[in-house]
Amino acid sequence: MVTVAFRNSEARGRNGWFRMASASLDVARGRINVDVVSKRAVCPGPVCLELSPEDATALAQAMLNHAQAVLHAPPAVRVAGPRRRKGSRSVRGRNADPIPGSNR
Repeated sequence: MVTVAFRNSEARGRNGWFRMASASLDVARGRINVDVVSKRAVCPGPVCLELSPEDATALAQAMLNHAQAVLHAPPAVRVAGPRRRKGSRSVRGRNADPIPGSNR
């Protein structure tokens, strides 16, 4: 088994965005298993992949190509606003105008 530690990466699971702590790679039954865990490690992690060797190779190559493109690209212009932090209120908070057509 190989474990890769992350310092500045995020992932999205069923409960929203989380900061990835590590990913473990293992081989079982001819498949490559990838378990991504957050700092609050649980087993199995919030993201689990079971890839065929061909799919793992394709994913690795695509990630490598994109990483190279990002590393050599000029600084990007930020288009979207900042992502909400976990637990923060949406733009339509308690004092916002009611949504037209709603019963509020």
